[in-house]
Amino acid sequence: MRQVTIDYPIDILPPGMIPKELLALTPSIRFLRLDSNGFLFTFRVALEKYKSAMKSLRRHYTEVQRGPIRIAHEGQGVLVVGGSWVQDGQYLWNDYKGYLSRKHDFSNWMELYQNKTFLLRPPETCGNSIRFIFACDSEVLKGVVKMLKSLNLPYKVEKVSSFKKSGDSAFDRLTLQQAKVLQLAYVEGYYDVPRKISTEQLADLLKMEKGNVGEHLRRAEKNVMDFLMTN
Repeated sequence: MRQVTIDYPIDILPPGMIPKELLALTPSIRFLRLDSNGFLFTFRVALEKYKSAMKSLRRHYTEVQRGPIRIAHEGQGVLVVGGSWVQDGQYLWNDYKGYLSRKHDFSNWMELYQNKTFLLRPPETCGNSIRFIFACDSEVLKGVVKMLKSLNLPYKVEKVSSFKKSGDSAFDRLTLQQAKVLQLAYVEGYYDVPRKISTEQLADLLKMEKGNVGEHLRRAEKNVMDFLMTN
């Protein structure tokens, strides 16, 4: 297995999806979902800047997109933003450089990336780049690079090394799906007292079965507790 870090310039995303003022306010934006259907990302803003940031972002998202984009959660300095690329067969975003319009090629790449690689961290911003850190075998890595070249996606391979989980954080114990479910549950207030969202509501947001969401949460919680109790 190989561990790979790949950076993409942030401007491969549709203009306006992540406004410059947002990048200036937060050190990192973490994607809970980024695929051929749409996106869901979360970020934190300092509490003293929160109100002005929300006002600016609400105005921004109203102006840049013709279709729906939703602020799924806001509070305690956390904002979760989600949206879709397509509605009623029409692309909602202007000037996406054609990456998403070549739906067959893009879907093939996403299938290769999602089903044959293991994402070690949710994709996140890193300066002016979006960083992916994943593990896969050597043959799959060749396929990923070949597909990226066919799509003409600009990318930079930052690092390739032998895969070895560090195990130095509770996050390292989670699978990608567990991390997605746990992070969304946290920012949506699942662990607040009183609870602000139910398992069923989380399932609706994630487009998953309620039972699957519950199982992912329990397994994620168990993995985190195992880490805390043995380190």
